[in-house]
Amino acid sequence: MKRIIPILIGFAPLPLGFLLNDLMINRDFLPPLLMGFLFLFAWFLFGMLSIKFVTRRKEAVLLLNTPAFLVLLLILFQEIILGRFFANIIGISSQFFYLPLMQLGAIIVRVTGVITISGSASVAFVLMLIASYLGRRVAERAKE
Repeated sequence: MKRIIPILIGFAPLPLGFLLNDLMINRDFLPPLLMGFLFLFAWFLFGMLSIKFVTRRKEAVLLLNTPAFLVLLLILFQEIILGRFFANIIGISSQFFYLPLMQLGAIIVRVTGVITISGSASVAFVLMLIASYLGRRVAERAKE
């Protein structure tokens, strides 16, 4: 039962993406790049928190990032296979999931010369993996 909690935490970017979209459109808010770094810090903390639910590091990182991986696959399918995003809540949700990290992902992808949503989302996914892994490592060292 404890293994479900990291998966549920892994869905946290979805409501956050909707909230950030509203804040960016309707109000002055933090710059997107700063939001990305704050999000990665939160993901680092989630990685630290995973020590309470899963004993093995690899399993914790995989469970925490499973929703992000599934959303990344959905984005790749929509952009590469279909050539467009679904014009419904699934298409919107898949884009909003990575919204906190899209600016940071786009900056990193820019070196390739082609900035795409799937490229930025792929970089964002890797950043999430790294942040959660490092958070878990820090929690394990602090526990020793």
